Amino acid sequence: AFSRFDIARMCADGFVLCILAKRVARGELSGIKEKAQRRAEKLNNVNMALETFGTNKAMPVSYLWSSRELISGQHPDVTVGLLQQIQRTFDPTWTYRRYEASI
Repeated sequence: AFSRFDIARMCADGFVLCILAKRVARGELSGIKEKAQRRAEKLNNVNMALETFGTNKAMPVSYLWSSRELISGQHPDVTVGLLQQIQRTFDPTWTYRRYEASI
């Protein structure tokens, strides 16, 4: 099992978020940097993913402006909160009770 900090570090370069954005948007994202090393590359990946998630009107905006917190990898609550919002928005079968039971 992964800790919240592990999840934050995995998402910090934006690549995982971009893959998730491609899946839920059923589209193509161009310009993704798979092994983003520089801050600008990470920021580009994260911003592309957040922009894609934001195209769905049902997606709350509370985490869509948190790219700096996401790329730092030091704010697991922001990363996990964003992932939960994505799941609630794009998976209509998801319920909070089911999530709590799986912890």
